Amino acid sequence: MTGGKDPKLHHFLPQMLLRRFTDVKGRLAFYTKVAPAAGVIAGKPKGLFAENYLYTVEQADGSCDVELEKSFAKLEGETHSVLAMIASAARQDETPGLSVEQKRLLDQFFYMQWKRVPDMHAKSRTLQNADANIEELIDQLLEKHPDRANELQALRSPKEKARLAQGARVRAIATDVGQIMAVLDQRGLAIARTFEGMFAIGSAPIVRKRGDLREPDSEAWLPIASDLAIGIGRGKGTEVLIDLSRDQVNRFNQITAMQSTSFAAASRSLIEQLVATLPTSEDAKG
Repeated sequence: MTGGKDPKLHHFLPQMLLRRFTDVKGRLAFYTKVAPAAGVIAGKPKGLFAENYLYTVEQADGSCDVELEKSFAKLEGETHSVLAMIASAARQDETPGLSVEQKRLLDQFFYMQWKRVPDMHAKSRTLQNADANIEELIDQLLEKHPDRANELQALRSPKEKARLAQGARVRAIATDVGQIMAVLDQRGLAIARTFEGMFAIGSAPIVRKRGDLREPDSEAWLPIASDLAIGIGRGKGTEVLIDLSRDQVNRFNQITAMQSTSFAAASRSLIEQLVATLPTSEDAKG
């Protein structure tokens, strides 16, 4: 991201990742639960899985801080070649032999694809209770600084609370959780391949088994192409190839569709099939 104005449209699924799922025309078949009546549409990566100013912090003086978006752009640029290396090796029936630095980059990218997406933010009690937390904080500050009552009371306006909540969300995403990275560092790399099916990608892209990541049998997977997904392996420094059956890939995609607000793939028929598996309002009543 060099030169010119900082873009206002921030992708939570990087375009360099989405391009690995497109059809021969560079398009994705896309469905969102936000607008189900639209059905499955065709779109380019540039306009999908993105929100305006998603990682922007607006300061009190009206200036904008987009450092988090810039850091994501840097991480994505550095990880692009690592994903290409993994894909090339896997398609030749080989493991990539990542260096320590390449594995560290991959771990950071993997973790951020878990942490940075709006679907994950929607599950955070802290972020969902931002309004109440801000009110509580203002009350505490008023007790300590009664001389600044006018300034602090102004923070209760809907606009100011929205600004503060956005800033808190961006800072939470940017916070380095060293414990998680340390856990990933102790795990190897697993590469899942499919020769019979096709992976979809969702707005909640990490598919995992329940359980603590510190447990050796825990699993978490991120699709990186229509035919490949990467996951946490067993022991530190290990790399393994795993071939999935069509049924396994179908189950994987169904989990993606269930947990994601939006999902996409190169195949329209695949997305239509996944939409058909989603529970209806009648199912919910039952």
